[in-house]
Amino acid sequence: MTKQELMALGLSEEAADKVLKDHVPYDRFKQVNEEKKAAEAQIAERDKAIEALNAKVKAGEDAASSIAQLQEQLKAKDAAVQATRKDAAIALALTQAKAKNTKAALALLDTGKLELQEDGTVKGLQEAIEGLVKSDAYLFDTQEQQPPSGGFNPPPAGSDPQQPVTFQDAVKQAYENQMKG
Repeated sequence: MTKQELMALGLSEEAADKVLKDHVPYDRFKQVNEEKKAAEAQIAERDKAIEALNAKVKAGEDAASSIAQLQEQLKAKDAAVQATRKDAAIALALTQAKAKNTKAALALLDTGKLELQEDGTVKGLQEAIEGLVKSDAYLFDTQEQQPPSGGFNPPPAGSDPQQPVTFQDAVKQAYENQMKG
């Protein structure tokens, strides 16, 4: 509407100016209303995107904490495997050193000073075992044992073949010696 149309309807000039000042044309109203609806739709889409991102961030944080927790568990298992490898290497070395009781010998070794190498050997183990043999020789079998000869065992190599091997042979030989002499 124009100012003249409003004055023709019986409004004063001041009232017509005031109405025109506050009046918004329908086309402008429709345009602003459509812009408002489009902005509200954009805000709704943005809110959905923000919620989706927040969910992803939370999932990422959960995944990061899970990864950190799994890495800690892996380190603990690696440490346990290394300790087991070290203990096995020490037990094998004690067995090769002819320890009578590997558990007792292991208890006397200071395993904290021993270090497992990449190739599976234990650094400082040989010296520790040698020191243990010197200090606690009773834990180790240092003499070579000879199997008993005679009886049901064959005689050792290089022995006199005339010696009796069994009890029957010994009795027979004693009887023959009595008969000859």
